[in-house]
Amino acid sequence: MKKPLLVLAFAAMYVGACAQSSVAYFVEGSTFRTQLNPAFAPHKGYLNIPVLGGVQVDINGNIPFGALLFDNDGKLSAFTENGVSIDEVLSKVSARNDLSVGSRINIFGIGSYTRNARNFWSVDLAMNLAGEVNAPRELFTFLKAGQATDIRDVHVSMQSYADLSFAYSLRLCPGLYFGARIRAIAGMLGTSADIERLDISIGSDRWYADMTGSIEMNGIDGDLQTGDRISLDEVTDYIDVASMLKPSGYGGAIDLGITYDPTHWLQLSASVTDLGFVKYGGKNSRRLVFEKHIDSDMIDIENGVILNPEDIDLNNIGLTVEQSEAATRRLTTAVNIGADFEFLDRMLGLGLLYNTKIYGNKSYHTLIGSVNAHPLDWLGVTVAYSMIDNKASALSFALNLCPGWINFYLSTDVLTSKHIRYMIPRNGTRANITFGIGIPIGRWGARGSAMNILHRLIR
Repeated sequence: MKKPLLVLAFAAMYVGACAQSSVAYFVEGSTFRTQLNPAFAPHKGYLNIPVLGGVQVDINGNIPFGALLFDNDGKLSAFTENGVSIDEVLSKVSARNDLSVGSRINIFGIGSYTRNARNFWSVDLAMNLAGEVNAPRELFTFLKAGQATDIRDVHVSMQSYADLSFAYSLRLCPGLYFGARIRAIAGMLGTSADIERLDISIGSDRWYADMTGSIEMNGIDGDLQTGDRISLDEVTDYIDVASMLKPSGYGGAIDLGITYDPTHWLQLSASVTDLGFVKYGGKNSRRLVFEKHIDSDMIDIENGVILNPEDIDLNNIGLTVEQSEAATRRLTTAVNIGADFEFLDRMLGLGLLYNTKIYGNKSYHTLIGSVNAHPLDWLGVTVAYSMIDNKASALSFALNLCPGWINFYLSTDVLTSKHIRYMIPRNGTRANITFGIGIPIGRWGARGSAMNILHRLIR
C-alpha cells in the first residue's frame, strides 16, 4: 500500500490518549483503579516491576473492526482486497468515522500508606502513546470502489509523551475521601496530518484530483527551514529520532477524585482525569502545506472506475515548509461517575459506572455494570458488561491477586459479537487489555469494612 495517509492511519491504529481500563474501577485492591480515581487506594503499598508493572492498550471509536478486516476465504484481509464486496464494507461505516487508540507503559511506580494507614501516596513514571483517525464515508467509497468522489476533512494524528506523577488520597472525614494527582509531562514525537479537500474525477484512461492539506510535526530536527520544499516521502527523513528519548515539549495535567460511603454497603464516587496539555516550542515544530493537481494515467481504469486505488502513489506530492509556531495539544480527558453496592461483608458487590472520554472534538460514552467478587481479602474477580454509545457492547473480565508477596492484575474486554479470526470482533468498536505485576510493600491500609480490617490485623 503506497498511500502515505493509509500508512499513517494504520500506524495510529497499532501504536495507540492515555489508555485506561474502565473495568478496573470496581476491582478492590488493584493499583490500576487509582488511575481512574485518585481517591481510591489499594489494600497495601506497592512497588511495580519496571515495564511489567503496567501495560495497557485501549481502542475506542465508531468504526467496527469488521469494516477494516475481513475473513476472505480463510485469510485475514484488509477491506481493500478482492473478495470483499463494497456493499459489505459501506454497510458498516458511518458518515463520519473515528478511531482512537491509546497505550500506557508504567516505567516505575511506588506507593504507600502513611502512618494513620488511611492516607495514601504514590509516584509513577509512565510512557504514553496516542493515535487518532477521523475519516468520512467517501474515503472508504474511493478506496474500495475506485469511484469518483469528493472527500473532505481526513485527519490522522500520533503523539508520544512521558509523565511523572504524584498522587495523594486522604480522608476528609469518616466515609469521605479526596484524591488528587499532579503530573509533569514531557512531549516526545508527535505528528498530525490533515487532508482538507480531495476531489477525484475519472476519465476513460486517466484520473484527476485536486487536493489541499497540511502536516504538523513536533520533535522534528532543525534542518528543515521556512520556505523549503520537500516531497511527501522525504518527511520521515527529518524526524529527529533522538526526540523519542528527549523532550521536545512540556506540559502538565491534574486528576481529581472523591469517594463517599453514606452507609457500610454503598460507595459513591466521581473523578475527572487527564485535565492537561502538552506545548511544543517552534524550534522543534514544523507545519508543511500542500496543494496539488493530479493528472495521471499511471493506474488501471475500467468503465470509469480505478481498479486498484490503494496502489496510487502520492509520494511525489510537494510540501512547503511554513514558519514554525508553537503547538499545544490537549490530553484525552475522562470523566467517571460510579456507585458500588456491597453485600456479605464486601465479599460480593454490584457496580455501575458512567464513563466518557473526550478525544479532541469527539466524545465516547460508556455505561458499565459489573459483578464484583472478593471471596478472599487478597483475591478479586470482576465481570462487567459495557454499553458503548448505543452502538456496541463488551463483556469484560478482570482478575486481581494481592497477597503479601505479589500484586498481579489482568483484564480484557471481549466484545460479545461474532469474531472474524484470531478473536477480532466483527461488529465491535472497543477493546482493552491491561496487565501488571508488582511487589507489595509497607503497611496494610485501614480502609474498608471492620471485618476486613480485622482480617489484616490478625493475619
